[in-house]
Amino acid sequence: MMEKTRTIRRAATVVLTAATLLAAQLLCGCGGGEQARDNKEKSAQVKAAGPVATAGVWVASGSLTDSKLYRIDPASDKIVATVPLERVCKGMAADGGSLWLSDYGGGKVWRVDAATNKIAATVNVGGAPAAIAAGLGSVWVADANGGTIVRIDPATNKVTARIKVTNSVLNSVCVHDNAVWVASVDLIVSKIDPAANKVVGTIRVGTNPSGISAGFGSLWVGNPMGKTVLRLDPAQAKVAAAIKTGNSRWTAAGADFIAVANYAEGTVVFIDPKDNKVTDTVKAGPRLATLAVGHGAVWTASSPDNAVYRIDPATKKVLSISVQKPGILAITQ
Repeated sequence: MMEKTRTIRRAATVVLTAATLLAAQLLCGCGGGEQARDNKEKSAQVKAAGPVATAGVWVASGSLTDSKLYRIDPASDKIVATVPLERVCKGMAADGGSLWLSDYGGGKVWRVDAATNKIAATVNVGGAPAAIAAGLGSVWVADANGGTIVRIDPATNKVTARIKVTNSVLNSVCVHDNAVWVASVDLIVSKIDPAANKVVGTIRVGTNPSGISAGFGSLWVGNPMGKTVLRLDPAQAKVAAAIKTGNSRWTAAGADFIAVANYAEGTVVFIDPKDNKVTDTVKAGPRLATLAVGHGAVWTASSPDNAVYRIDPATKKVLSISVQKPGILAITQ
């Protein structure tokens, strides 16, 4: 009798699971045909079942004497891995299951495998590698003092091109709309065509642009001196709006907002891209020098406070995570 009861319960569980999956399929939008949609739904269900091996929030320590890369588990907000580094990292980008870190003092780029928490490759790029972006099948490294973008093929870990941008210092780089965009201290944002490996256009911004990012069909750059964030129209190659924010150094796009980290004020400002209005200002910590969006949160860090801050974009609540001398941030999904 007990065995029959267990059998009935197992059968009920199977029916309930099947019904749950069917409901999930009906709620999902259209994909690339029935088979493609089924595959996408199954993939999403597997991801929802447990933590992804490569998912994490990565923070490079800014200590000159003890440099490390810390991995924070966004599910527990705990440090779960530490990767020793030779020197301070000046830039970091995520590309699938890899982290790319710039060794500014050594003229190298480190590739860290997010599945093993180990340095998997070292690419000698020369110069003073700083800001990094990943996209369009390549990794793009700004040689800060050489005015050059170094292109790396992640399939071979080899340098495939060196693209002269300007004679000035390069501040930041991002990928948007089949192009690479570079902000430099000569008051311009340059557009690189990846097919030709050359600069094909510029946007004059009239200030020293910082922390370039892309979202909502626009480019967003900090303007620390003018205490604004500039919204750039890449199609028209012009400044579309200047939004008062504070001493803006970093920008990042969320699902329905643009986040801005203000260095001097120690605040994160939220902008509604529909009307370019500031909706919230959240106090975090002094001298915010990084910003990233992922895992349902906005992430920033304060080296003086020895803290990484997780901000809920819905409630604006701030959680502090203890990290020694945190520097640049990146997110793997």
